[in-house]
Amino acid sequence: MAKAALGVENSDFAEPTGLYRNTLKKLDKGEREGFNGPAVRLALEGMGVQFLEVGAQAEGVGVALKGAKE
Repeated sequence: MAKAALGVENSDFAEPTGLYRNTLKKLDKGEREGFNGPAVRLALEGMGVQFLEVGAQAEGVGVALKGAKE
């Protein structure tokens, strides 16, 4: 979702994460093999994405997903 909001393609995202485009494509499909969460998070934060903990407020305009309904 964050990559789409930024308009970033896997070819552009591979270098800042240090991951291969094929690995990123697998992540897009929900596969976790070769997943490097910290690298992906740091790259997205460097591009302006803000990750929020439950109850946190964003520092600017944006979107967030609500928690799962029980």
